[in-house]
Amino acid sequence: MRKAVKIIPKFWKTKHAKIRVEIMAKNEEMKTEFNIFGDVWKIYKKFYFVTDSEEFWDEVINECNKVRKKYLDSALCGKLLLVILEDLEERSKHID
Repeated sequence: MRKAVKIIPKFWKTKHAKIRVEIMAKNEEMKTEFNIFGDVWKIYKKFYFVTDSEEFWDEVINECNKVRKKYLDSALCGKLLLVILEDLEERSKHID
């Protein structure tokens, strides 16, 4: 009795190897984006209660700069940081 031999064309192997590499790259990208959201959320949570002092804003900017440097190649990070800065600034206008 003969064993069945599975013949896989060469193009099939290279095509699936490429797909695996692309999926792995996307997974790494997703991990980075997940970490970005986490770091930006920590800043937002830390400075949620806005005070209108120079020390407050200096600390906010310093924290944002640290995260921005950590993810320098990410446009998403820059956009998220800008959004939270705009929100904090808007809420600072309504401090009684």
